[in-house]
Order: sequence, then C-alpha cells, then structure tokens
Amino acid sequence: MVATNGATALNNNITSLFDAIRSKASISGSMTFAEATSAVENISGGTDTAIQIIERTITAIPQKEADMVTTIGSYVFQSYSTLTTVSFPNVTSIGDSAFRDCRSLATVSFPNATYIGSYAFFFCSSLATVSFPNVISIGSNAFYYCTFLTEANFPSASYIGNSAFSGCSALTTVSFPNVISIGSSAFYYCSALTAVSFPSATSIGSAAFYSCYSLATVSFPNVTSIGNTAFYCCSALTTASFPNASYIGNYTFYSCTSLVTASFPNASYIGNSAFANCSSLATASFPNASYIGSYAFYFCSSLATASFPNVSYIGSYAFYICNSLTEANFPNISYIGSSAFYGCRLTTVNFPNVSYIGAYAFYQCGSLTMLTLRGTSVVTLANINAFSYTPLSSGGSGKIYVPSSLWANYQTATN
Repeated sequence: MVATNGATALNNNITSLFDAIRSKASISGSMTFAEATSAVENISGGTDTAIQIIERTITAIPQKEADMVTTIGSYVFQSYSTLTTVSFPNVTSIGDSAFRDCRSLATVSFPNATYIGSYAFFFCSSLATVSFPNVISIGSNAFYYCTFLTEANFPSASYIGNSAFSGCSALTTVSFPNVISIGSSAFYYCSALTAVSFPSATSIGSAAFYSCYSLATVSFPNVTSIGNTAFYCCSALTTASFPNASYIGNYTFYSCTSLVTASFPNASYIGNSAFANCSSLATASFPNASYIGSYAFYFCSSLATASFPNVSYIGSYAFYICNSLTEANFPNISYIGSSAFYGCRLTTVNFPNVSYIGAYAFYQCGSLTMLTLRGTSVVTLANINAFSYTPLSSGGSGKIYVPSSLWANYQTATN
C-alpha cells in the first residue's frame, strides 16, 4: 500500500514504499530515485502529494536503494530540504542540480563518482567537507555558496568549472594535485582560504581567486596563462612567483596590497592594471616581457627599480606615482605612453632606442637630470609637457644627450 497522505507512514518505512512502487508500477530490477518518484506520482492518481511528502520528510536515502544506483540525473533531489546524508557507492555521474538547495545536507559519499554536473550541490549550506577520490570533472557552480564547506579534496580532478566553489566563505583547505584548468571565478570570494597549491595547473581563469582576502601563499609552477582579475584584491598575498607564466591579464593582481615580490621569468605580456595599487611591491622581475599595459604598476609606491630588458611598449600611466622609483632600465623600449612615469623620483633612466614619448610621460619627475637618446632617428614627443616640472624642461639644469649626427635635426624638430 502506498501512503499518500501520511508523512509518518512514509518516514517510518521508506523501504517498503519503494517495494510498493515496484509492485504497483510494474518495475523490476534496479530503479533510480527519479523513477521511484515518477512512479509515486502515477500511482497517486496524478497528484504530487506523495512526492511532496518524500521531499519534505526524508533525511536519508535507503541504502538498499542507493546501492542500485549508478547515475543520478538532473534535479533528482533538488530542494529536498530535510535530506542530511547520502551515500551512493556505485554512482559514477551526478547530474546538473542533482542536490541543489538541499540546505540540510551535511554528509555525502560518492567513492566512485567521476563527474559532477553544474549546480549539483548549489547552496548546500550545511555541507562541511567533500571528498571525491575519483572525480575528474567538476561542473560550473557545482558547490556555489556552500558557505559551511571547510575542506575540498579531489585528488583525481583535472578540471574545475566556472564558479565551482564561488562564495564558499569558510573554505580553508583544498587539494587538487592533478587539476589542469581552473575556471573563471572558481574560488571567487573564498575569503578564508589561506594557501593553495596546484602543481599541474596550466591555466587560471578570470576572477578565479577574486577577493580571497586571506590568501597568503600560492604555488602554480606550471601555469602559463593567468586571466583578468584572477587574484584581484588578494590583500594578504606576499609573493607571486609563476616561473612558466607567459601571459598576465588585466587587473590580475590589482590591490594586492601586501605583495612584496613578483617574479615572472617567462612572461611576455603584462596586462592593464595588472599590479596597480600593489603598494608594498618592492621587487619586480620580468626579464622576457615585451609589453606593459596601461596602469600596470600604477601607484606601486614601494617599487624602487624597474628593469625590463626586452620591453618595447609601455602603456599610459604604467608607473604613475611610483614615488620610490629612482631607476628605470628599458634598453629596447620604442614607445612610452602618456603619463607613464608621472610623479616618479627617477634619477637614472636608460631608453636608448625610444622613438615616441607620450604627453606628461615624465611630468613632475623632479630628480631627473639626464636623459640619453641613442636612436637613429629623432624621438617624437606628444607635446612639450612630457618633461614639465623636471630639470629637463625648458630653462632647467638637466641635460638631454643625442647622437651628434642628429643634433641639427633635434634643433629644428617641432614635435
């Protein structure tokens, strides 16, 4: 007999309910939970009373039934508000939104699962730890806003989807030794996360660790690409060392105010505002960089020296108000954008091959007394304000040295 109007009857003998469903729905052999609830609906004459009772009263899936299941479809247990424990030893695939909004769910066991779908555990706000030893792929938003989650262990995972752990504000420990790709916003606002190590990762998506305020230590020995805003406002981060990164996106380390050292021996591209407002940054090493975006080191007030032997392009405001910067060495630079070194305390600069200097490029560099230009053609100045309020401006005591063969050309130049 299938009870359709008594929560107590269902709760006390849920296994019998499944047996009754099999008998009345003519189902033999294994049966998924989705098939069971569908059968209940059919048995109860088209009403959803029985399903609602299950959703609102069940706290665990009977192990006899759970052992038969190999795949959990999409939305199967969505919003089962009293479900606290699930164990599916033979499940290999967990569908999209399978346990979405199961806000009482505290314990899960899926030892053989290899796939977790998008939104699978979305807003499971009681889930404290998750360990999926065989999962390879974690879908987007899979554990989004699991605000009680403190530990995530995925030793076999190779892919973390977009926003997979976004908003997991209690998360302190993560283990992903084989992950290759980290999706956008994957750990967005995981504000308790203090250290991460991804020894196999090659790419970090945009905003992946955005506003992880407690993140102090990171290790990514094989990452080649870092997306926009990846470590935006990670204010506890002290060292950024990415030995194989070739690309640093826009705003990647924006306002990492505790960052002291940045080492990127293979980076060729530094995006706009990549290190802007990193007020503690004192040492920056980019021996292979060829491009520095606009505002890249804006207000890096502790940066004392800048040596970029292969950079050919410096964007606007790149070193704006780096008021500790006294030395700039750019032997291959050809283009210096507007206000690039505005307000710096430069005393020594090396730009032997520069061909263009933008407006206000060295404005208020009050200690700059000498500039040597060794290029084979006359340097183009955007306007006369490039050296305003420096000893190099008209009537100042500074000196600009140019090749003797171009002296006459500089005397008559109008730009």
